[in-house]
Amino acid sequence: MKIMKKGLFRSLLFTAIVGATFVSCGGSDDTPIIPQSLTDPVTPVDPTPETAMTVEQQKEYLGEVAQEFMRLTPTSDFQSLADLYNYVRDTYGNSYDWSTVDEWSRTAYEAALEALGQTSKTEANPYMSMVMDRTVYNNYKAVIMASNFTGHFTARNGRWVRENANDLQFVFSGQNGSQCVLSVVTSGSVKKVHLLDAMTWTNWDYKYENNIYTVSDYYDRTALTVGIPQNINVTLTQGGSIVAKSVLNFNLDNITTEEFDLSRNSLTMSALLELSNGYNFNLSKIAYSANSNAALNFNVSKGAVSLISMSAASDIHDLPSINVSAFSGEEHIDAGNYKIENAFVKVDVLGKVQMQGTVSDVLKFSNYLEAADDNKYDENIYKSNISEANLLADVNLFYNGSAVKQATIKLEPFATEGYNWSWTEYQYLPATYWQSEPIICFYDGSSYSYFRAFFSEDNFGNTFNAFKALANQYATLVGTSIDW
Repeated sequence: MKIMKKGLFRSLLFTAIVGATFVSCGGSDDTPIIPQSLTDPVTPVDPTPETAMTVEQQKEYLGEVAQEFMRLTPTSDFQSLADLYNYVRDTYGNSYDWSTVDEWSRTAYEAALEALGQTSKTEANPYMSMVMDRTVYNNYKAVIMASNFTGHFTARNGRWVRENANDLQFVFSGQNGSQCVLSVVTSGSVKKVHLLDAMTWTNWDYKYENNIYTVSDYYDRTALTVGIPQNINVTLTQGGSIVAKSVLNFNLDNITTEEFDLSRNSLTMSALLELSNGYNFNLSKIAYSANSNAALNFNVSKGAVSLISMSAASDIHDLPSINVSAFSGEEHIDAGNYKIENAFVKVDVLGKVQMQGTVSDVLKFSNYLEAADDNKYDENIYKSNISEANLLADVNLFYNGSAVKQATIKLEPFATEGYNWSWTEYQYLPATYWQSEPIICFYDGSSYSYFRAFFSEDNFGNTFNAFKALANQYATLVGTSIDW
């Protein structure tokens, strides 16, 4: 199967993308999180007349959970962090002298460059017979290591002053005059991984010789290899106390060369961000097993309370040898007849609301949606493709960890009036085309609704107003506003 690389990445990351549409947050082995059973896959059970909640009951319950969530996450929890952020932004932003840092980073990068020589290609311009197009590449290899970027920078008299050191630190004053230190420390073995080939256009020129114009474009083409350490710790302290601490762990032992081959190599990683206000953002696992499966677990907690938790997984089979770095090139990638099946995403809010979605065949699902969009002016073909896509997906809403599904979410086609180009009239003419929106199907048999109609201000007036007020307060914290 010849595909464009962005299409393959889109498919490989489909599970994560679906998860991001539900929630965008993150959990750690030593952080209190909701019971794993709430984010494990469940086998949905149809409700009985006795267990099915009415639409009104679900509106009331969802409103209560949303209100509880907002009560647990007031802006006052982040006031001191916002004060520090705003002070740092205003004091050490564009008006501060960063020339020392810029020069240091440029020098460190250039020291990592290894010149590999120059190559060029020349081809006839298909539109102008007397013009030849020539592309010249200055080829480099760069190995970027954390050890290349070290030093202690201190904010002093309007500029950053650097001193030699074996690690990386930025020392500055906070809003109350106390000393703040941002430090980056790496440890463990380092694995070099070739991630991408960067291309930068530098200039152009032309010459006229033998009745031919040769137009030359010059590029710096750099093969970027990054040294990834086992552990990366980033810590921000203020007055000697930890304000924020981030811990990233990588396991790349399965990679035996500098290329990450999707068909042969595996990886696992985790990331934890701990804030002084008790909030933890924890990506406890992201794992890829070569030609087998991919999975992640993500949690946000406040103290012992899990606010949001998400898990996702998918089976991946029949990938040919494909290096990740190849996705930075311009050529198409032959991915063969690969399969991404049994994709699963589950999101839990406060242990009280769960949404679970599965797609049995991601590529077929994606192809049906693309085919529908390609035929949006043909009602029968469009509806047929959406119907086939719905057969592959199963998205349900549950409450309190129960396997009883209280609502199902599907795609529903609807007609929209617009314009379409007429090749016979050579102008845009009024035309009906088709689009899809997710709808919520309830099990009391009384109604179903578009997302935007169900989750509306009419249905959730108090909750809507409370959310808008809270969002405005968060925007004010960081000196911005929201245009509703």
